[in-house]
Amino acid sequence: MRIGIDATSIFLRKGGIGYYTYNLLENLTRIDMENEYVLFTTTQNQPEAPIPFIARPNVRVLYTPKWLQKWRCGKERIDLYHGTNFRLRGRGQKGNVVTIHDLAFKHYPHFLKKKYGQSLSSLKTKWGVQRADRVIAVSKHTAGDVVEFFKIDRGKIRVVYHGVDDSFRPDVPLESIIEVKKKYGILSPRYILWVGTIEPRKNLSTLIQVYSQLEMIHAEYSLVFGGGLGWQYKNVLNLNRSFENRMRITGYLPPGDLIPLYAGASLFVYPSLYEGFGMPLLEAMASGVPIIAANTSSIPEVIGDAGILIDPLNITEIKEAVERVLFDNSLSEFLKAKGIQRAKSFTWEKAAQETLTIYQEAVDQA
Repeated sequence: MRIGIDATSIFLRKGGIGYYTYNLLENLTRIDMENEYVLFTTTQNQPEAPIPFIARPNVRVLYTPKWLQKWRCGKERIDLYHGTNFRLRGRGQKGNVVTIHDLAFKHYPHFLKKKYGQSLSSLKTKWGVQRADRVIAVSKHTAGDVVEFFKIDRGKIRVVYHGVDDSFRPDVPLESIIEVKKKYGILSPRYILWVGTIEPRKNLSTLIQVYSQLEMIHAEYSLVFGGGLGWQYKNVLNLNRSFENRMRITGYLPPGDLIPLYAGASLFVYPSLYEGFGMPLLEAMASGVPIIAANTSSIPEVIGDAGILIDPLNITEIKEAVERVLFDNSLSEFLKAKGIQRAKSFTWEKAAQETLTIYQEAVDQA
């Protein structure tokens, strides 16, 4: 079978979707040598880092503009097409699959930059979901959202969780942690960490308010925001100024820096209002960092009982949870152990195997 994949995101610095597509393809093309994988990309940019799996004998890369992908799929005799980024830009002769990562634009449209652009995006996502033979949702919560907002048959939705890379682990050399702290100007002995793209639905203003009220920890603990600047990031930067050297915003983090940054953290706090999955939660668990996270959307589904769940808008509740973890060593160690164990059940090989099964289902149904 010839499988077409929308792989544009792996040739761009495209956050979570690029991470998903890269890891899925790395494992699909490794465990499945029977099928051929044609990777469609709409950009001629070179990736920021080498992509080893594109050299495998069962992989081809084709540059094709968005508007030509359907035609190119026909010319290349693509049997199954997988839209990894919400939409079906191409079409398979025997089946089509689309991945939905979240429906934040439905829950929080006021947090989005372009009202009319998002309306069009929503419409295209709806078309893709309706045309697909199978829809992959990255969590049960997202699957429920797809049914609620797009009114499709739940029978064609399959949930496939993300995996976590083996490089995220607790036993990172101390020298690497010291080096990454120095690189990003983290001057305190310890730090509380958050990772993601800085934007309103991440609810960082609440986290900053919590930290501001914990004056007794400022000398020992910094608050570190690990990640790039997104929509309306200036609100966070303005708040940051009042804390001088106690807070750090790293900007985009290459994987080589992210791994020791996690491993060196004393606590990971994730007060997001909405997540389709929440990859940083898996990475923090695998890195042996105790977690405090919002009790919203897919977050409880991901961390299970391996973290403390809080109301993301209740400053007092979050503050008390932070104090409990920082000042109760036995609780901190308990959460670390639970997180490491839970993270082991999320692997990219498992995600790839489940995705292969979905491909076959889509072809058999068509």
